[in-house]
Amino acid sequence: MAESYLVFECAVEGCVAEFYLNDIPVIVRGPEIGRFFCGPMDDHFVDGVNELAIIVNPGPTPGEAVKGP
Repeated sequence: MAESYLVFECAVEGCVAEFYLNDIPVIVRGPEIGRFFCGPMDDHFVDGVNELAIIVNPGPTPGEAVKGP
């Protein structure tokens, strides 16, 4: 029997973006950081509804746009 897993995949163009899955920071992507990301995220997914949040051009400190200064 084949094992299955869940994959998170994202890409950005012309901006910096922070990606969150169920309020957990996953990755920051941007022109000087790297434009693409793809990887298994089984631990971040939950049964039922999952929430994906993307913050575009969040500023110099990752996570600060969510929590505030």
